[in-house]
Amino acid sequence: RWSAWSPTSRPYVYRVPPPAIPFGAIGMQRQAAVQVEPLSATVARVSWHDWRPANGLSLLEYEVRATPVRSDGPAAIVQFEHKAHAGMIEREVQNLFPFTTYVFSVQARYPRVGSRQWGCRQESEPVALERLSPWQDPPAPLVVPDMAHEYRGESMQNLVSPVGQDASLCASSPSSAAAAGSAAASSSPAAADTAAVVVAVGV
Repeated sequence: RWSAWSPTSRPYVYRVPPPAIPFGAIGMQRQAAVQVEPLSATVARVSWHDWRPANGLSLLEYEVRATPVRSDGPAAIVQFEHKAHAGMIEREVQNLFPFTTYVFSVQARYPRVGSRQWGCRQESEPVALERLSPWQDPPAPLVVPDMAHEYRGESMQNLVSPVGQDASLCASSPSSAAAAGSAAASSSPAAADTAAVVVAVGV
């Protein structure tokens, strides 16, 4: 026959160490703060160094929060799970308000174990989400010169050129233009008809 079970122990609370902000190798200084790169008036890219989980754990849950500095507008929040790899992490935060100054913060916890409270927080410097390039006015319309005044008062013989002849013949003199027209008419009836049509269109 087996003996009775031994008494139970007193309650023991085991606390999982929260994710830690990484320290630099030189001087044990913390890594650079959260870096923010505005992509547009409503989107920003946030980058930071991966946090260090406790021994035996590798899965982290991050919260990236963009809080307006001088307004009562809502904060933009992005949460995601990530497997720690001791490198840099980038995440885009969308649906921001243009021309607004934000402070971006990063927090971490474990998604399956440990406390559900967020641990330490890293913050960026205030970042204004203005346009990366200034607004540019559309180019002014080009001024097209009015060429009609160059033709006012000139005879039609200077505006119409018989088919098959150089245009400079028409601008030389009325007699040369008439001679050219007669030559075209005598050489071919079709040419004469074509010349007549061109004159009619010019009129």
